[in-house]
Amino acid sequence: MIGAATYSMSGLEADSTLGAVMLRLALTGFGVGLSMAPVMSSAIRVVPEDKVGIASGVTNMAKALGSVLGVAIIVTVLQHNTTRELSAANSAGTEAGAGVIRQQQAAVDAFSQTYKFAGYLLLPGIGAALFSDERRQRRSRNSQ
Repeated sequence: MIGAATYSMSGLEADSTLGAVMLRLALTGFGVGLSMAPVMSSAIRVVPEDKVGIASGVTNMAKALGSVLGVAIIVTVLQHNTTRELSAANSAGTEAGAGVIRQQQAAVDAFSQTYKFAGYLLLPGIGAALFSDERRQRRSRNSQ
């Protein structure tokens, strides 16, 4: 859900309504809300009881480092896309009034490309979530 909502942000335009933006942000937030508790509980559930505190700390640290790294990657991609799109828009011509519109569209295009990249970046998480289900692994071991 997070990946799909993030990718859908790439479909926004300069004249998109506030409702369209809010819907996509709400879907992203809903996906984050659905995933955070299960991730934390699954990380803690598989460790011995005397190591739960350590596992919780390591999980929170990994989540924080992953967030920082993810933001750094996305901001770097956005900066690259913005620089490229604005350079192309500024070299396209200098008609009065059209320059501002081209720059606005260049900024929208840069954000669109960045959201597509972020959506693709989230795809491996889907595979990890599907193949890391402890119950499924337990069932397959019991059936053998």
